[in-house]
Amino acid sequence: MSDGIVVRVLSDSEVSFRLIDLSTHYKIGIDLEKGELLAHIHKNLKKEEFIVRSENLSAEVRGTSFSFQNIPGQGTKVEVLEGRVAVSTHVESQKSAPEGEQVIEPNQGIFVNQKGFVRSHLNDFEKIV
Repeated sequence: MSDGIVVRVLSDSEVSFRLIDLSTHYKIGIDLEKGELLAHIHKNLKKEEFIVRSENLSAEVRGTSFSFQNIPGQGTKVEVLEGRVAVSTHVESQKSAPEGEQVIEPNQGIFVNQKGFVRSHLNDFEKIV
């Protein structure tokens, strides 16, 4: 990946990496089939998009530190340590709902499954990675 992007894939995780070169603009994508990854995206990457996807959720970020966990059959969890992450659902019945897209702020998390979104605030114990 380019300078300024660090991704740590945790054990027992399955990922696929996608890179689309649009000449002056890169779109970097990761499909997380199962497991968890931690990512740090440098804030100065103005010409790049970084997207992590699971079966039911996409997280699009720039200039942030976050974790993304896909639990097959249960749902997907995103936790933000720094910056902001915009998450949107892939579940057709939720796309038109008000919570179809959410912006997650520092020290917040969100869990998404077939039933919808559940937001949370991270306590100090959860912030330790």
